Amino acid sequence: MTALAQKGVESLKESPPEAEVPLLYARYLLPIVRQAVAEIRENRLERGRELVNSLVGEIARFMGDETWEQALLPSPAELLLEVPDPEAPRQGEGLLGGISSESLRPLTGISEHTLLTGAVADPRLAHELEAEILSASRIDWMVSFLRWSGLRLLLPALEGAARRGIPLRVITTTYMKATEARCLEALSEIPGARIRVSLDDTETRLHAKAYLFPRETGYSTAYVGSSNASRTALSTGHEWNLKIAASLSPDLWDKMVASFESFWNRPELVEYGEGTRLLVRQRLEEGRAASTLSFKGLALSPYPFQEEILEKLAVEREVHGRTKNLVVAATGTGKTVIAALDFRRLREKMPRARLLFVAHRREILEQSLLTFRRALGDPNFGRILLPDGPPGGSEHLFVSVQLLASRSLLDSLSPDYFDVVVVDEVHHGEAPTYRRLLSRLSPRILLGLTATPERSDGLDIRSWFDGRIAAEIRLPEAIGRGLLVPFHYFGVSDSVDYRSVRWERGRYNLSDLDNVITGDDLRAGIILKAVSNYLSDPRKARGLGFCVSVNHAIRMAEIFNRAGLPSEALHAGTPSDRRERVRSRLSNGELSFLFTVDLFNEGVDIPEVDTVLFLRPTESLTVFLQQLGRGLRLFPGKEVLTVLDFIGQSRAEFSFESRFRSLLGATRHSVGREMEAGFPFLPPGCAIRLEPVAKEIVLDNIRRSISSRRRDLRDRLARWPAEHDRPLTLANFLETTGLSLTDLYKKEGGGGCAGFARLKADAGVGPDFSSPDEGRLTQGIARLSHVEGGRYRQFLDKVVRGEIPEERALSEEDRRFFLMLHYSLWGKRTPLSLGQESVTDSARELLRVPPLLEELREVLDYRTKGQSRKITPIALPGGAPLDLHGSYLLLEILAAFGRANFSECREVREGVLYLSEYRTDLFFVTLRKSPKDYSPSTLYKDYAVSETLFHWQSQNRTTPESPTGQRYIRHQDEGATPLLFVRTQEKGPEMPLGLSSPYLFLGPVRYVSHEGSRPMSILWHLEHPMPPALFEASAAAVG
Repeated sequence: MTALAQKGVESLKESPPEAEVPLLYARYLLPIVRQAVAEIRENRLERGRELVNSLVGEIARFMGDETWEQALLPSPAELLLEVPDPEAPRQGEGLLGGISSESLRPLTGISEHTLLTGAVADPRLAHELEAEILSASRIDWMVSFLRWSGLRLLLPALEGAARRGIPLRVITTTYMKATEARCLEALSEIPGARIRVSLDDTETRLHAKAYLFPRETGYSTAYVGSSNASRTALSTGHEWNLKIAASLSPDLWDKMVASFESFWNRPELVEYGEGTRLLVRQRLEEGRAASTLSFKGLALSPYPFQEEILEKLAVEREVHGRTKNLVVAATGTGKTVIAALDFRRLREKMPRARLLFVAHRREILEQSLLTFRRALGDPNFGRILLPDGPPGGSEHLFVSVQLLASRSLLDSLSPDYFDVVVVDEVHHGEAPTYRRLLSRLSPRILLGLTATPERSDGLDIRSWFDGRIAAEIRLPEAIGRGLLVPFHYFGVSDSVDYRSVRWERGRYNLSDLDNVITGDDLRAGIILKAVSNYLSDPRKARGLGFCVSVNHAIRMAEIFNRAGLPSEALHAGTPSDRRERVRSRLSNGELSFLFTVDLFNEGVDIPEVDTVLFLRPTESLTVFLQQLGRGLRLFPGKEVLTVLDFIGQSRAEFSFESRFRSLLGATRHSVGREMEAGFPFLPPGCAIRLEPVAKEIVLDNIRRSISSRRRDLRDRLARWPAEHDRPLTLANFLETTGLSLTDLYKKEGGGGCAGFARLKADAGVGPDFSSPDEGRLTQGIARLSHVEGGRYRQFLDKVVRGEIPEERALSEEDRRFFLMLHYSLWGKRTPLSLGQESVTDSARELLRVPPLLEELREVLDYRTKGQSRKITPIALPGGAPLDLHGSYLLLEILAAFGRANFSECREVREGVLYLSEYRTDLFFVTLRKSPKDYSPSTLYKDYAVSETLFHWQSQNRTTPESPTGQRYIRHQDEGATPLLFVRTQEKGPEMPLGLSSPYLFLGPVRYVSHEGSRPMSILWHLEHPMPPALFEASAAAVG
């Protein structure tokens, strides 16, 4: 560093995240100790021991804890090789037979990393795996393929391990039919062995080859690399496998264990056994699923993202009272599975519910009927009504829309005859047959399924569903699951300067826009050059170009045709028969590009499209995503969608931020920071690249948006009455502008912030007001924006209505609620420290500022309308008024349990709090402990194993023998109650002003098992399954 400084090189430094400090200091010390011991010339073993013991002794003195002296090395220092197990196999039971005890140990040891490459000098992987088996406490394998030629080499060792009670778990697949059924049979016959199989031949995501050998001593090992369980891979092939020692890299080991456990518990895996043997064999030997199998052991289970949609549907109906529900999900997401599982849940409350399932093709009806039968476990459920079939048995019908829409059949049914109606591909809903169906029937539940709610004729079927989409799968998630193709987005520097174009009613003036774009020959050359640079062969492209006008589309087609790229222009005035011919020509490769004006935004499905050109600035995020979506459909041979977006100088009103935010995966950073970092967290396979000038334009646009945020919001509000017919409400404003609450509440110079009420007042569209505590109360309202439902929400409704009783009339529950509200408004300052006389004083302060009170009401209404999970009351120790799956700030939780009261606010340290008066442990878990986006040393301490199992790591000092450790282990016997609160990260994008994120209350947990000491790793069982969205977030972190 000194040499670099002398050359004028400036280093970049920052304070490390607190969660990573232990690992950083340990890494710093390791090479120092190694070098010091290496420099000892005489009696290195003994003097090295003395050096290490002196360091341990200093640690004990520094920490003031004599238990650290247990780590002192005894004299003489010796290397522990083995603690023989009297039940372990010896001679005659090994791979080679008649081998010595020494050769049963892995030649590569268990405390060092090793790379095995199949070289002559390397031990064979089969030998090492056998030796690992013989000393492991558990055996966990994840391999794509199992071949008898490889497995037979390891079976004797696996059988010997089973005799010693060592559990075995194996994950494998039927992909490419490479796994041999004999292997599954042999493994299933090993006592205690469990095998789970992925039957998904289309989603080729499980290519892992990993062999894990956990040991209770902590000296666990794993082999990760290219070797499946075959003879070639284990013995003769030039395979690369990295052996990882947990003692050397505990964080890496933690990730492997977390990833394995997460994958093992995936609902899509089938447990191999009596009920599933035939199904798996048919997948392996015949390559097809058995439609006539018994449903025993084949209960249909949702993927986590499907579970999330099911919960949203339940909330729509049970919380919001909305019974007309539209589900939008890409083809391949299992919409019919969602409908079947939804009906299964509805039947729990409506056992005699009549079902009508409507689709437009016979094949869909047949597949859907089979799915419903499997979901309900009833091979006789329902029937398909055919034109020439018998009319009887109409309780559960699967009918084509053409047949149902015939006048005689529809008119013969009472509108409310069916309790549940499911309409597949409901985007046809404005066609006459569908329209007649939807207007005639009045079921208790209407469920619409579609990949796109928009139609090419501009009509929107959301009108049949109260104008709402009940649930949809997000773009990054759909790409991540392989349901849509990845995109490669290139921002191309444009020659057009849009700053002189008039801005009217939230968009560029189309006439001005046409004038600056259409006749620009320089720009045409830039477009052709970009197409040539970014496409491997433009002539083989199947591209859509989105233009500003009919003239623009026609001109672009002419330019591309002159360049040798066959192209056509389509617009709303093009006759429908010609549209279809042109569409077919693009699909079959006769055309390279179609240029259009809004025609292909919506509802038109050309899955062959592999290139999208944005040839005009798109102000609407919805339109941008619709146009992008035209190219994201899966199609054989299509690996990626190429997106060319031509970016010129823009007006200040135009925003690039929302479109880039919609493309990002999991990140809490700003778009600007993501852009500077090169977009490291995009969905799998995706990329965003911006040319230098385009990048600077976008970053400058984002910077100007931030610096002029308040002025921009004020101006938008001032223009509202002239530009919009809808009333100016918070919900209408956010929906129209595409902003979020986080965008609205931003810190300004001096650390203050202006809320919605202040912005309206400054814009002259709301009443002016004055309060010395405006800033503090506005921040409090921003804090309360996390409240979605439950009893706390109902309490806040009463406050907003001015229903504040005298203190002597308060119930204990209301007293706690008023304290929760106080600490939300004022932070850690107690009512007593503020000179207040009652726990209700903070609420009364809000009543004295009506515009802020109205702002709080609007914020709460906005959040509640977006509630996507059920929040239910639950009895808790001490009468704490928290609801299951409600979200709460830390201070609200402390107030609910009386820890933060009128005169005292006691903080929590290290994420745990034991309330002795209630015999209750509160566990506060942050999944991503480091503010860095990726921190492998902290990611795998606390995570969801399944929706009902949670892996949690205790404080560093906790041992199983300590009173705290014993309370965790024996809590049921001792009458103690552990409660779990979890959040994804400390400060997330869902909270405005950079405030700390709330915790989601997951309820009571029950001890299952533990490993390790100082800290303990404990597996907890949740009494109530966690919400699917949180499980997805946790599972995504561990892979």
